[in-house]
Amino acid sequence: FVARSTQMADGKQLLVARSYEGVLAYIRFVVGILFRGFIVTVSLGAMAAFFMTWAFQRRLDTINQSIKTVMAGDLSERLSFNDSSSEIEQLAVNLNVMLDRIQYLMEGVKQVSDNIAHDLRTPLTRLRNHLASFENRCSDEDLEIVQQLITEADDMLATFNSLLRIARIELGESGSEKTPLKLHELVRDVVELYEPVAAEKGVELDLALSSVGLTADRNLLFQAFANMLDNAIKYTPTGGSVLVSLNTQAANMVLPESLLKKVDDKEQLVVLTIADSGCGIAEENREKVFRRFYREENSRSTQPGNGLGLSLVAAVVKMHNALIVLKHNYPGLSVQVAFKQGQAMLSKHDASVQDVSSLKVNADVSTSTAV
Repeated sequence: FVARSTQMADGKQLLVARSYEGVLAYIRFVVGILFRGFIVTVSLGAMAAFFMTWAFQRRLDTINQSIKTVMAGDLSERLSFNDSSSEIEQLAVNLNVMLDRIQYLMEGVKQVSDNIAHDLRTPLTRLRNHLASFENRCSDEDLEIVQQLITEADDMLATFNSLLRIARIELGESGSEKTPLKLHELVRDVVELYEPVAAEKGVELDLALSSVGLTADRNLLFQAFANMLDNAIKYTPTGGSVLVSLNTQAANMVLPESLLKKVDDKEQLVVLTIADSGCGIAEENREKVFRRFYREENSRSTQPGNGLGLSLVAAVVKMHNALIVLKHNYPGLSVQVAFKQGQAMLSKHDASVQDVSSLKVNADVSTSTAV
């Protein structure tokens, strides 16, 4: 028993006793209730914490994915958000406001260059025409100077025309029309156009093409591929080589991890590769070369150009929903343009046929003109 004794006022002793088993049963009952309540509370808390963490992590993953898309160059990407007043939703709203401001400033910079090109093209054309008229009646002493001025005016007009063309392509106002074409024949035409340039510089052209069909704008692709090949020949020293190949490769063998999110890593891509044995591009500058007017310091004084060739390539590639990758060629640079399935189709009849030709030329060194 469990008992308690006390003395009453009249001097008598009062003893109250209870069965010890009953007390233990009561204690076990209370402890059991507390333990079960603790288990239920911890379980519910753990489940609530798990779902809250999962929802928070999922929201963060969505935000990170959107930020990666913006970092890849798509400034139109925006973060989705709810009307709740949570901190994460407020962060998404603030990031969207920041992206709106960045996009506005970037478009402003592009608009300034486009407006300058548009406004100056007309007076430059007029100046060039006046110089051409004056060339016919100027003295022999001034003829060389006038011709140099005409050449400089032509270069400036070409720069402005390139700026305006890039702007039209980026805005989807190029007036282009995508039609079915044979990509291997287009690449062959570009190579044939640059054979004399390679011959003058003593550069070997190697060609390896698979038959591929593509729905695209022929003129824009021709210009983009011509710019790529022109750069490859320009920066390849005498006695060097340039490889032009067209084949299919798995996405995970071509694209870096940052671009694999845009396609299935096992998807077969049609890849155009132009690899040279020149000086290459420093890895930290590979994203910069697609900016307008950007040129590496070591090429400014050695090669002609205005820094718009690869900007036009990037605009054309983006217009065709393709991907462009720059890689080391040890030595030199390898430029790869990958077209997704649905855009390009490897001919079943010619899938195993490759046209491999080697064009070897030896001539005096000559500087090619930038496209």
